[in-house]
Amino acid sequence: MDETLYTKALIEKADNGEITAIASTAVEDRQGEIVEVEGWDLKDFKANPVILWGHDHSQLPIGKATKTWIEGTGKSAKLMTKIAFQEVTELGRAVKQLVADGVLKTLSVGFMPVDADGNRFTKQKLLEISVVNVPANPEAMMLGYKSLKNAGFDDDTITKAGIPTAMIDEIENLKKDVQFVKAQVNSAVNGLKHLNPHTGRSNRVVTERLSMAKATARAADLILSNKTQPSDTIRSAKIIKQASDKIISSLKGELNTNGKN
Repeated sequence: MDETLYTKALIEKADNGEITAIASTAVEDRQGEIVEVEGWDLKDFKANPVILWGHDHSQLPIGKATKTWIEGTGKSAKLMTKIAFQEVTELGRAVKQLVADGVLKTLSVGFMPVDADGNRFTKQKLLEISVVNVPANPEAMMLGYKSLKNAGFDDDTITKAGIPTAMIDEIENLKKDVQFVKAQVNSAVNGLKHLNPHTGRSNRVVTERLSMAKATARAADLILSNKTQPSDTIRSAKIIKQASDKIISSLKGELNTNGKN
């Protein structure tokens, strides 16, 4: 068995630039595999306990494992590691910041199976530990982006940390679109509030407001069609769409009434 396999590790706590993680337990993972904790061979890893970013061996390490050990016995046994981040590189500092802010919460542990019994690995060598990327969802990316921006990191470093700045810029532009659409809706709503139902309005005025409401609804549909935006933006667009539809219905009713008079 010379294939490198990976299992997920969870960051348990972060204090003073160091993190403690549960690297492995004897619980069945999503692939239906079990890694026996007491079967870990830590010798090779301890000889060079570097921590990588996303399993990328071409970059400098972002930290080192100051301690790696097996805690407990039997079913309660856990492979534990304590990691200190280096601050020599911008990427190392950025990853440390993301972990401290709770944006990055998982590690990936690479190992080489030595002995196995079916889906149960009974002996395995620990090869490397990596901090892995920001989850590919807009909320997590936005949180990571703001965390690094507020800490003074540039776009190049943020991109290396796995957060596509171009996508963030698109989300920010969409937010501006939402604000514009909100203003359009508010204008239309205010126009309805000031309408005297006994005097009515000319068809020209109603038609102009109807066109504006339809444009607002189309803008909301455009925003909703883009799936790469935060949930709060989607909620706002849905509210705007609902309001626009109600305004359109009201204005169409007014046109029908005017036509009958």
